[in-house]
Amino acid sequence: MFWGKTLNAIYGKDPSLLAQLDVEYEDGRKETVVTDASWRGTTDGPVRFAGIYEGEIYDARREMPGWDAPGFDDATWRPTVVRVQKEKPEKRSSKRDD
Repeated sequence: MFWGKTLNAIYGKDPSLLAQLDVEYEDGRKETVVTDASWRGTTDGPVRFAGIYEGEIYDARREMPGWDAPGFDDATWRPTVVRVQKEKPEKRSSKRDD
């Protein structure tokens, strides 16, 4: 309950993420980071609900200091679920044509 109304997860109860990050370093090296079976996740963090219309419910008592730094102990996090992709998504670029 939030402000007297029930919050509905309009994207479903089992959200997914498919991502690819292409990094090019100053020295010319390139690296690609993709979502795969090596990723781990948790539902115990401070974001308790997030929706495009209702906003976000954030509980700072559940913050996990250092989760975004190398060496964080994610032993209590679970492996993510890898879904089979039905179709290859269209390649998009974030580059501007300025």
